[in-house]
Amino acid sequence: MSMMDIQVEKQYSFCGLSLRCATQCCTAAQALICLVLGVLYRVLLEPSVIVNILVGIHLVCAALSLVFLLLMALTSLFAVMFLPLSFLQQSHSLGEAAGMLTLQFMQRNLVEQMLPVMEHCFV
Repeated sequence: MSMMDIQVEKQYSFCGLSLRCATQCCTAAQALICLVLGVLYRVLLEPSVIVNILVGIHLVCAALSLVFLLLMALTSLFAVMFLPLSFLQQSHSLGEAAGMLTLQFMQRNLVEQMLPVMEHCFV
């Protein structure tokens, strides 16, 4: 193999899904399973301290996975909102950087102009 050969690493995928999508699917499944197990423990087993502890553990795990899903959704939202900023950080020339900075400035101005309209319509 020479220095000019390019080695392409295969991206990991789970059932044909991207790593991010697979993570979100598994987290949602974990939240659902934890909630179902917590309810089943409460309904099918006789009440005791150990059952209460297990139900509490399952509910905490479900809450943590839902918080993780919320954080993933927020990062996706901010990635869409600040896409020009990520382009700016990865640009390789001064012209690209100036174009992306201009695009981001215009987008910010547009959003700032829309805020009073949104407040008036939705409040």
